[in-house]
Amino acid sequence: MGKDREDPQFGLERLQRCEELRAGLVPARPGRPVVQLGACWGYPLEAWMGLPAHERQLVEILAADRGSSGSVFVGRSAARLMGMWLTPLTSETVELSLRSGGSSPSRQGHPRYTFRHSRLHDADIRTVSGCPVTSAVRTFADIARYHGFAEGLVAADWLQFRGLSREQLLREVNGLGRLAGIATVRRCASLSVACSDSGPESLARAHLLCAGIGPLSVQHRIGDYRVDLLIDDWLIIEIDGAVKYRGPDAEQVRQREFNRQKRIGNMGYVFLRYTPEFVRRHPDRFVAEVRETLEARRRMLRR
Repeated sequence: MGKDREDPQFGLERLQRCEELRAGLVPARPGRPVVQLGACWGYPLEAWMGLPAHERQLVEILAADRGSSGSVFVGRSAARLMGMWLTPLTSETVELSLRSGGSSPSRQGHPRYTFRHSRLHDADIRTVSGCPVTSAVRTFADIARYHGFAEGLVAADWLQFRGLSREQLLREVNGLGRLAGIATVRRCASLSVACSDSGPESLARAHLLCAGIGPLSVQHRIGDYRVDLLIDDWLIIEIDGAVKYRGPDAEQVRQREFNRQKRIGNMGYVFLRYTPEFVRRHPDRFVAEVRETLEARRRMLRR
């Protein structure tokens, strides 16, 4: 189950957090207990150890911005800065592009930087938290092109989550021209939905679509409740983050969820529940378990 639709205050808090992280950057000098980020900048080691993984990645991007000239953040890095849903399935680096389409000789061999060779026009570029980034639609398209259908669908769902209709998205995709990988971009756009509540939920749907499992319904209403994904009108897939069960009212949340599942289960529905991390790290196991549950039901009905 996802968070409510993003509101202006949430966006402001994210921008403020970017500024706090940027303020923590210090010049990298010998003897300083810092994590080296590029050639010139570092982050205090103690503070770095207290950051979650997604904020460490953001700090690397902000450090790259301090030392860059003429570079634009693209793909996953642009998504990080703008708050787009992101579910990396492979190792994440700082993704950059030079407006000229080339790469920086001083950074080309750095293992934490990836230069994308694609020409960008002024209309493709925005500024977020003081950093040059590709537009939201171009960012989605690059994620789909560079990282595949599953990550691309997550980004496309976020665009609809933020208010862009599928028709508008398809029009903008058609305006991108003949980019390499544009077929994957179009497929992501055509299968995107406006009702997904979170990136992990969209990622789970992407894995199921790739496996040919369906029919799928997203945020399906059952009585007074909604469920993340419904397959074949009886199998419910729920993606639960650990944050949902933290805090002073965690026990009440667990009890409400137990009662909700019991009432829905009493109507004949079957639940499979997964954490976002499991869906991201073990897509084959996730798909196999769903497929086996569907097959078990079909075998039982054939008897």
